[in-house]
Amino acid sequence: MATITHHLSVEMDALHDAIGLLSEIHARLATKHGEAFRKLDRAIEMFIEDPTDAIEIHWLGGGHLVAAPKGRLTEILREARELGVID
Repeated sequence: MATITHHLSVEMDALHDAIGLLSEIHARLATKHGEAFRKLDRAIEMFIEDPTDAIEIHWLGGGHLVAAPKGRLTEILREARELGVID
């Protein structure tokens, strides 16, 4: 009887960085005023309640995968940059 084993490695740095930025953005919004900032804050709170469709997995071959942010998570990061909340 033959035994086949597989080794998969998932790189999570991009996703980890995006979630760290999300936390930083949420904290910084506490000192911001205006409708655009309130809208961004609400978007973050909605995302936290339902983070569905926030990750995409890329197959690099050789048993290596990369988890990357997508969808609403990347939109929130882009909006925060446009508003000057983060660099």
